[in-house]
Amino acid sequence: MKNIIIIALQLISFCSLAQNGVLATLGNQKILSSEFIWAFNKNNRSEKPKAAAIKEYLDLHINYKLKVQEAYNLKLDTSEIKKNEYAQLYNSMADKYIGDENVYTAVVTEAFNRMQTDRLVKHIYVKVTDFNNTPEVKVKLQKINDAYTKLNKKTPFQNVAAEYSEDDASKNNGGNIGAITAFTLPYTLENIIYNTKVGNYTNVITSKTGYHIFYISNQIKATGNIYARQILLANDMYPDGSNKQLAQTTFAILQKQPNLFDSLVQAISNDQSNVNNKGLITPFTVGQYDATFETGVLAKNSNAAFNLFQSALGWHITVLDSIKATSNILTNNLKDSLTNIIKFMDRGRNAKDDYISNMLPRLGYKQNLKFGEDKILQIAENIVAKKDALSGLNINNVNNIIMHSFTKANINVTDFINYFKAFVASNAYNKQPVKELVNNYIVATARDYYTANYADYNTEFKYLMTEFKDGNVYFDFMQNKVWNKASEDEIALKNYYNANKTNYLWKQGLSGIIVSASNETIANELYALLNKGTKNWANLVLPYDDKARIDSGRYEYENVIIKNPKTLKPLQITIPEKLNDDGWFTFMYVTKVHSNNEQRSYDDAKGLASNDYQLVLDQQVIDALKLKYKVVVNKAELDKLIKK
Repeated sequence: MKNIIIIALQLISFCSLAQNGVLATLGNQKILSSEFIWAFNKNNRSEKPKAAAIKEYLDLHINYKLKVQEAYNLKLDTSEIKKNEYAQLYNSMADKYIGDENVYTAVVTEAFNRMQTDRLVKHIYVKVTDFNNTPEVKVKLQKINDAYTKLNKKTPFQNVAAEYSEDDASKNNGGNIGAITAFTLPYTLENIIYNTKVGNYTNVITSKTGYHIFYISNQIKATGNIYARQILLANDMYPDGSNKQLAQTTFAILQKQPNLFDSLVQAISNDQSNVNNKGLITPFTVGQYDATFETGVLAKNSNAAFNLFQSALGWHITVLDSIKATSNILTNNLKDSLTNIIKFMDRGRNAKDDYISNMLPRLGYKQNLKFGEDKILQIAENIVAKKDALSGLNINNVNNIIMHSFTKANINVTDFINYFKAFVASNAYNKQPVKELVNNYIVATARDYYTANYADYNTEFKYLMTEFKDGNVYFDFMQNKVWNKASEDEIALKNYYNANKTNYLWKQGLSGIIVSASNETIANELYALLNKGTKNWANLVLPYDDKARIDSGRYEYENVIIKNPKTLKPLQITIPEKLNDDGWFTFMYVTKVHSNNEQRSYDDAKGLASNDYQLVLDQQVIDALKLKYKVVVNKAELDKLIKK
């Protein structure tokens, strides 16, 4: 190594190095052993023994950190673009890391287990158009409660559904809404259905659209993913009802000539989503569509390949291609797939909120007991009632009053008031209990705090983000101080070349033309043309587009891909050969043989000289920085790392 750091031979007595885990200091900057060994294990590619490899890498690491330190001193990290880029990556990576902390394990396992079965469900539904319309709510609630009372009196479910349900699609079918599996209903309803025993019905359930009573009639093995095609003759396209006759006629034709299905899809199907795809329906599981449609698709007909049935949309002619069974093994790939789906759904958000809620003590959560939870609840009640937020609290100003705090952040009452006003004014508010909404706000602020300060809770993440940020400013520093200077200062580069000419010699080799073609036929055609002695050799490959390449230059023997290049003679053309695994054929026309080492011109050596000049400039920068920031290595700490 050219750059040898000065290793302190005496015991280090400085306070900074006496601290446990400080490997080195660069001025006021500390390099921790833990951070260094993380970088070493991640980036080191040396095959040397451990002690030598660590010392060598420490040399490189210190040189790197010196430049990073200077980059920060030059404020190369302060541009808005840099700040935004870092913030976006930080939040994205923190969210990913948090997601990997077994946040979703329980809900993924729960969803997988539910996917193994289909639950056959019936319901009684009473619609509410406006929950703010008290008279309507009162009437509808009475109706659903009357239905519930009759069920409790052992009245058959189908009879109660026929009398009370406002779901026209199912009320006369015993309330049947078909089979339900994971992901086919909102998570809250899915939980209710899967937590109710088969043969039982639920209490009255409130949803965004009304009131429900669900009855679980049976549980069967999961149907799986359904692959089917259809011809749809939609009611709204045939207001006179003639689609029924057309469907029956088409069905009869298909029973005799099933191969006409694809052309009939194009000719008459009203399902525009798949008329150009042979009528293929997006694969689905039970519970995604209307029960009548799913039953029709799955119906077994021993006399025909097609099913004919009517739904609320119109008349369908369907063919069931296959059913892919649900996997009964939670593989890592399936687990990852479910996680990626779930994390953006209600169940994923709920799981994350529960996880964060359990972390409140670790985040240093403290409620402002002097202000009191009762005052926060009163503020929330006032906002819901559209009153002044501070009404009845004998408080004139809450600007600096803390609602709750975390280890490194305070959440003010003013923040809560602004949030809660916006929340109540939005469609998100749907008469939830005020205390529940306040708790949701606390968890939301904790989630934001945990994400923003995630580096305090995960050392690997902290080092990874430091590496990214340091690398970003390092690149700009090197661009300004070394790379641009080496390429743009033509006079300095020429002077360097002239002072080091002997380093830039052509080794023995060949000058000539190298031709490559994507197949043997083209290679042979070009070989024949070149043998004719054409002068416009550069144009030979033009008719072949990207299937042929031609290049000329001087090549040192070690860089010639043609076999046995030292045996070639001037004006010789080699036979096209397949020299690589890419399938291309290559040959060479030799114009001159260079048997001696020769001086490279400045233009020929410019690339090589520029690379070497960069190294010189880089060393000059390092030497200057070592004078500016005193480098001290803690030998005792270094020995510990080597011996581990």
